[in-house]
Amino acid sequence: MEKKEDSTTSSIDSLSQTDEQKRFESNNIVLSLLKLSVGPLMFNCGISFHDAVDMMLISKSIGGNSIQIVGFSSLIRYLCVCVTIFFAQSTIAKIAALIGAKKTGDACQVITDLFRISFITMILVSTMFYFVSIPMLIFMGCTHDIAVEARRYLAPILIGIPFMALFQLSCGFIQSQGRSILCGLLQLAAFALNCGIISPILLFAVKVPIKYAGISFVLSQSIPGIILTILIFKGKFNIQPEISMFLRRISKGTLNALLLGTPYILNILAGAIPPMILLRYMMLAASNSGEAPLIASAFSVFLKLQSAINSVSIGINQGLMATGSYARGTGNYVRLLQLFIRAVLITATYHLCWIPLMETRADLIAKIWMSDKEQLSFTRYFLRIPFYTNWLVPLNDSTVNFVLASGKPVLAMIPSFVRGIVCLIATFSFYYTGKNQPKRMMYTYNTYDVTVLLFDIGLVIYDIKYLMKLIKKDDSDVVHMNLV
Repeated sequence: MEKKEDSTTSSIDSLSQTDEQKRFESNNIVLSLLKLSVGPLMFNCGISFHDAVDMMLISKSIGGNSIQIVGFSSLIRYLCVCVTIFFAQSTIAKIAALIGAKKTGDACQVITDLFRISFITMILVSTMFYFVSIPMLIFMGCTHDIAVEARRYLAPILIGIPFMALFQLSCGFIQSQGRSILCGLLQLAAFALNCGIISPILLFAVKVPIKYAGISFVLSQSIPGIILTILIFKGKFNIQPEISMFLRRISKGTLNALLLGTPYILNILAGAIPPMILLRYMMLAASNSGEAPLIASAFSVFLKLQSAINSVSIGINQGLMATGSYARGTGNYVRLLQLFIRAVLITATYHLCWIPLMETRADLIAKIWMSDKEQLSFTRYFLRIPFYTNWLVPLNDSTVNFVLASGKPVLAMIPSFVRGIVCLIATFSFYYTGKNQPKRMMYTYNTYDVTVLLFDIGLVIYDIKYLMKLIKKDDSDVVHMNLV
């Protein structure tokens, strides 16, 4: 009986692998990359445009200081959400590689471990951010009153974060099996549920105050998250974890999965915490120059706009990690190199197309959130500065995901450390050489974009050499086998 069951399981695994090979191993490399990028693209674009639409709806419905409240608190919300995405990225990188290596049993245990670890972690993270949110916001330049209102806005979001983690992890699980379109549709449905149904009802029909405006964001992801988690453990997907696996000890593969996701969270921290310090000193300089309200509004718009523009390249490069990890799992290192080259060309071209608009009429986009002529004029020139070099950002994303897909998570952490350190050095340098020139401090972004590029070039050269050695080794092994 046991042999028969093993045979049946083996045949099922074989069939599921064939399905996944069809998704991951298309002969058209660009098409394969874009297909596996649909899910991450919809998520990253969705969350960016969701934040922009969410802030617009709140500003239209509530008015007053709502732009500053939502703008500043969005940094904390972003950090919380990014921790949930960290677990999703760990899932994509590890599960895709295990599927490529045909280790479905290990994949089941890893995803089970990640579900329990992520839920417990997010309870701790949300509790921590509730207590540190007011000091953080005041540190960034908020008044005490706005910081208090921002925490009230954040409270329902922080309560729901553990359940939102179920949704992100489930989407990562689906993405890791090559079902990028399904993953994307789920993300799109969650955002549509929020901005198209729940949020308008709460803001315009019920007319809730700002402290309840975040409830729609929580419900739109928590409800689908719970449903997807139930479906996963009921065996509705090719990889079929069981409830009993929650009772087993955490596997070594899970620890490796968390390590693979670490560069992502470090990249987020380096992209969020140093800019928070930058914002604090920029607000100090703005207070000295009498431009504090203008800087606060312009920087809030910048955060939304940068996130929206960068979301496309981030999504494509996350597709690179999924397809690249699978290629590494199957030993197809040539395909991994080809995927990296295509990702660089596609994302760099996309970003270069934004330069004319951002350098000449950025105020046309800023009008989505503001209407005051003085604010628009100020924001137009304020936004030009960081977008001089924003086209270098996708090159860094491609590099990090390429190195991750190659199985080098420690090396992939280097750009994040460099970005954080250079950001801090540039922030203090610009502030202490011009304490009443806040706009000049935006050149911090240009400084670390260029510096990180130099390290990225070094990492790419090293990784290509490493992969070429593996390719030569495989070729020599094939020759040896033919001779034998």
